[in-house]
Amino acid sequence: MKERIEWIDTAKGICIILVVLNHILLYEGFPSLYPQSYSICNIFLSSFRMPLYFFLSGVFFKTYGGVFFFMKKKINKILIPFIFWYVVGIIIISLFVENDMFFKFLTDKYIIFDFFYNNCHSTNGPIWFLLCLFEVNQLFFLIHSINKKKAFIYISSLIMGILGLWLSYSSINLHASLDTALSCLPFFVFGYFIKNDTNIFKSSYGNKHLLLYAILCGIVCFSLADEVEFYRNIYSKHSLFTLYICGFLGSLMIIFIAKYIGIIPIITYYGRYSIIILCTHYLLYTVLNHFLFHFFENGLFKIMCIFIIIMLFELAIIPISKKYLPYATAQKDLL
Repeated sequence: MKERIEWIDTAKGICIILVVLNHILLYEGFPSLYPQSYSICNIFLSSFRMPLYFFLSGVFFKTYGGVFFFMKKKINKILIPFIFWYVVGIIIISLFVENDMFFKFLTDKYIIFDFFYNNCHSTNGPIWFLLCLFEVNQLFFLIHSINKKKAFIYISSLIMGILGLWLSYSSINLHASLDTALSCLPFFVFGYFIKNDTNIFKSSYGNKHLLLYAILCGIVCFSLADEVEFYRNIYSKHSLFTLYICGFLGSLMIIFIAKYIGIIPIITYYGRYSIIILCTHYLLYTVLNHFLFHFFENGLFKIMCIFIIIMLFELAIIPISKKYLPYATAQKDLL
């Protein structure tokens, strides 16, 4: 079990690094500087960055003995960190970016409920994923509670996913990332399926061929991938038909790579505490940009320096958060 968790943490580490790098590229205007290079890479990587996290969450799905204990667990592990870092985001933005943000937070419903109206875009953007993950867990628990037969679970989840895609195609937005939760539910279910109905997560599974499997998955994923924006539930017409294929194959690609490599000390460490990095990297960028980053000359060198500095700071933030903010980083249960 320990070995299994460690290589899965490697997969999560790879993914959170890709998430942070992509955000920094966006914050620093890389798509405008190198539009073609960014477009090619982003179309491929975005097809599985978020799906992989839903996939891994599905792998570790448990009912915890009933609805009360399940809700309690998910509130502690997902919702409490979301609320805490949402409020901290308001404070950080008001101190270092927009001086009247805190006043707006007290008076403007669109800022108070930024998570509801605007996917946390004005506060602490990356944590939209936590709220969406909370919703995905509830949707799957509901399906699982109604009927535990696998055929029912898989078909019902796919229907919900198709509903989410239909909302995207029809330009219908559901608040609080609920439309994205519907679209991404099949990725969660795919993880549940892989864990319970295949041998992929067993340590003896085809280790000699893992890298080949990863390459094949990557080639097909790259060939079929098209533009997706999971946080806004917006997909190109082509990706409506390839979204799940690319998400499934891209997730398997990272899983195979991580299992083949095993433990990569720093990356595995990042993966183990990826929730801390997810919640803090935008706020850290905001603070450091106010004091430091604006002295750098714009360009690729600046972007790489910012990325390295952010990830080095996270090495300090992780142990500090674990010690002093255990309830806000899913290390301990508050309830």
